[in-house]
Amino acid sequence: MKKRPGRGIELAEIETPRISSDQLLIRVKACGICGSDVHVYEWVPSYRWLTELLPIVPGHEFAGEIVEKGQDCTEVNLGQRITCVPFVPCGTCEFCQKGRPMICESIFGGDGIIGLHRDGALAEFVAVPKASAFPLPENVSFELGALTEPLAVAAHAVERSSLEIGSKALVFGPGPIGLAILLLVKTYGTAEIGAVGRGDDEFRLRLAERLGTDSVYSFEELEHQETEYSGRYDVIFETSGDPRAISLGTRLCKSGGKIVAVGIHPEKASVDVTDIVRNEKVIVGSYSFSPRTFTRILDLMGSGLLDPSTLITHRFGLEDVVEAFETAASRRCGKVTIKP
Repeated sequence: MKKRPGRGIELAEIETPRISSDQLLIRVKACGICGSDVHVYEWVPSYRWLTELLPIVPGHEFAGEIVEKGQDCTEVNLGQRITCVPFVPCGTCEFCQKGRPMICESIFGGDGIIGLHRDGALAEFVAVPKASAFPLPENVSFELGALTEPLAVAAHAVERSSLEIGSKALVFGPGPIGLAILLLVKTYGTAEIGAVGRGDDEFRLRLAERLGTDSVYSFEELEHQETEYSGRYDVIFETSGDPRAISLGTRLCKSGGKIVAVGIHPEKASVDVTDIVRNEKVIVGSYSFSPRTFTRILDLMGSGLLDPSTLITHRFGLEDVVEAFETAASRRCGKVTIKP
């Protein structure tokens, strides 16, 4: 539980959540630590808006089984294995009507996002709206089911990139989302893709190689040899949240190429607008995903076409939550998961 502002998280005894008529009580079987969870743990400036919502239980990447259901939840069964979309779009606002529920006007109101605006899944039990629950395919484990959410985030970024067969792409930031983008691009077989990391990303760059990346670079290498790499890439994925990366990535992008901004930045970034105008480069944001994309990831895993198990490098029990967060914050890991 995140009880107070400042770095840290702690174990706490809390009551089992009570559910309403349209909610489900889930016994959590696996929960991943997201980059946003690490930001909350480290208490970076871009997440200090959470102060007024504390105390709160983080965790929005999870899977488990239904142990209790509200009276209106007739279409699901007790014991059913599920994973969850951590938000419920309204379905009626301008953006939902345009097929962009990930920027629904109600997501940051009402119940908000599980694990940010209301208690999440780094606990033995979590209460979720019935509309959030998606059945897990029988051959997909709880642990891999908990990867559905970050994989859907990555898949939405790939969708936003309009990546074409034969393209060249580059991912800045070999964290879990960057690695998931790399895995999906290699699974789709559409493009050549490289990974860029900082000096402390050696573990993650080695993991990128295991996932099949075509090349790895240090950020410093690309900065120092920018002329050699300038204009080489059709698509740049910026997942690191480093303002320098989107600036450099824009310069490395081809004329007519696209820069997909996925990472949350702690401060404003600077780009050469004249370069963007004269070379018709496009910067697009990519946030979250649609339920359709979430379902497609479940289908890919269920069919055996997508195996994300290599992404998971560290596993902890709930009693070791502090060590789990320190590991995730260290960058010497892939995806860190917790099994309550």
